[in-house]
Amino acid sequence: MAAPRLLDPQHPLHIYRHLLREASYLPPVCRPFVVSRLGSRFRKHKDAESPQRHLQEARHRLRSLRAANAGDTRRMRRILALAFGRIGPRRRELMEILRRHDSPADTAALEAQVRDADAPLKTRPTDWLDKWNQARLLAFARTQAQVKVFHSPRPEVTDKQLQPSLAVPAVGVWGRPLAEKVARTKERKWWIALANRLLPPVTKGEWDLLQALSTGTAGKEWDMPPRRTPVPSDRAAGTNDDWEWERYATEAIRSVDRPQSRKFRALHGNADHSTVGIHSWTPRSWRRLYEGIWQLTATMENSDEQPGKWNIKWGRGNTQPTVASNLHREFFEGVDSTGKLPKRPPSPIRRVETGA
Repeated sequence: MAAPRLLDPQHPLHIYRHLLREASYLPPVCRPFVVSRLGSRFRKHKDAESPQRHLQEARHRLRSLRAANAGDTRRMRRILALAFGRIGPRRRELMEILRRHDSPADTAALEAQVRDADAPLKTRPTDWLDKWNQARLLAFARTQAQVKVFHSPRPEVTDKQLQPSLAVPAVGVWGRPLAEKVARTKERKWWIALANRLLPPVTKGEWDLLQALSTGTAGKEWDMPPRRTPVPSDRAAGTNDDWEWERYATEAIRSVDRPQSRKFRALHGNADHSTVGIHSWTPRSWRRLYEGIWQLTATMENSDEQPGKWNIKWGRGNTQPTVASNLHREFFEGVDSTGKLPKRPPSPIRRVETGA
């Protein structure tokens, strides 16, 4: 039996309360980020002159949270990617940390940093690329290209894209060396394209937590909380007074009946076993979901043995093949280690002699 359909709030304060209530049902690992994001967005647009567009977006986010909590894997994966900085505003914050130069540890390091920064300024004025830690960006990009990140929300990093010297050709189309300003512009565009492809590293604590969640050793405190049963109103329970004949007379029938369709029930809090794209959350499905996010994250620390180098670790997937049980082992008889059946010898051709 389907759950009672939830009402769509209209007042801004009611929408905010519904959003916070849906956020309380998210996994604890991403709940603080979502709650903080909701609060900052509402405080930013609370005095907007035309809030209709922001209210429409808030209702859209509310429906997405409802579907994710109901079992929409694609929307829940997006929420986890936002929380761990694979996409969205937190990725920009992590990229800013990755691009930033480290603070000098002593006076000698400070003098060396000032001397290195003043070297290119003798021939040209400073720009924003001088503030980037290009060595660290390039080292991190090389490791991302080596691990071959799958299902990445960013474009792939290849070995051909890791040579800054190829960004500026030796001569232009007229066979003459490029002007200094044109060469610098091409170099800046190359670094922007490289930064757009990176998945910035997270802290060691977050990376270890994702590892524990993907292996199922994090503990019960990180499980998804149970959902409270809502108190249905007369309109939400689907009584005889719920028939909105005015909408059927003034709007298209498909827009009025859309909340009850199998594809959109989860967006309106009415998901059941027949809803399209909805799966039951199980410990195994959560481990696979966290494992996919863990493969997209890395941790980066300064190397104590080699100054100026970094220790970078990426998340790994489960490479162990699943062993078939005794009940299903008969279906895999004769299969080799690569999962393929051996080639069968060709059958002999029989000639049938017919009488004259």
